[in-house]
Amino acid sequence: MDKGFGKPIVFVHGLGEDSSCWELNMNFFNKKGYRVIAVDLPGFGRSKGFEDIKVSDFADSINQLLSNLNLKEVILVGHSMGGQACANHCIKNDERIKKLVLVAPAGIKKYNSAFFKIYFTMLENVFLNKQSIDYFDKINSLMKLNPVFLLKDLVMNKHDNLETRLDKTIKFAINLTFFNKTEFAKKLIKRRIKKLFEYTFAEQYLENKLGMQAMLDKKELIQGYDIKVPTLLLWGVNDLMVPYRTASVAKISIGSNAKINTFSNCGHYPFVEKPDEFNRRVLDF
Repeated sequence: MDKGFGKPIVFVHGLGEDSSCWELNMNFFNKKGYRVIAVDLPGFGRSKGFEDIKVSDFADSINQLLSNLNLKEVILVGHSMGGQACANHCIKNDERIKKLVLVAPAGIKKYNSAFFKIYFTMLENVFLNKQSIDYFDKINSLMKLNPVFLLKDLVMNKHDNLETRLDKTIKFAINLTFFNKTEFAKKLIKRRIKKLFEYTFAEQYLENKLGMQAMLDKKELIQGYDIKVPTLLLWGVNDLMVPYRTASVAKISIGSNAKINTFSNCGHYPFVEKPDEFNRRVLDF
């Protein structure tokens, strides 16, 4: 997506998404006179992936894009894994960046490993139709590890058909990802789940697994770096994916040029759940 003329603003999506997730933001900034660019990171959307994925690879792809388009004084906006990639880029190559906006960026600290076990168990259940007793024992044990993730929505009965499993997966994903469950938020999740069926399971599983492993790589964490460009950290206080409590750690990790803005009654996607407020804050930054 590359639309308009004027000052460039570049949007970078998170894990499991593509450039279309910025729909409510791209039109706003385009009407404000910006050149709006939304990227598909390697392995996502319409971009070809790598055999192995690292956040530094995503950062290099961002750098290559900015260089190829000869963009200068860019406002760079990244969400979750995309935020981690944008921060990684600015650590190494900030000469083209005017301002950095990180929306609940990943890579601040290691995640609870139970979350990833749950996530991949969910994917395996949807695509492989696992119905063994061992599988249901596993998912129930994971529930006890991390009840905050509303896992009761995810528990599958071994007699569930594909449509039922899909419905439960969508409900779980909506409850996990969003606090303010707008119609566009629901549309985004349903579109994401549906997209999984447009590829082979192996392709989608590998894409998500490699992406998560990249976020967890200790070498890729955003820690102890002093990012020189002005940085705005945007966080939903009800975020379950990258909890708001990590925001202060992010500010310290990024350095003195960072400031934090929060969204009340908002989960992991402020730009979807509260797009008008999000757009105004980025515009005013």
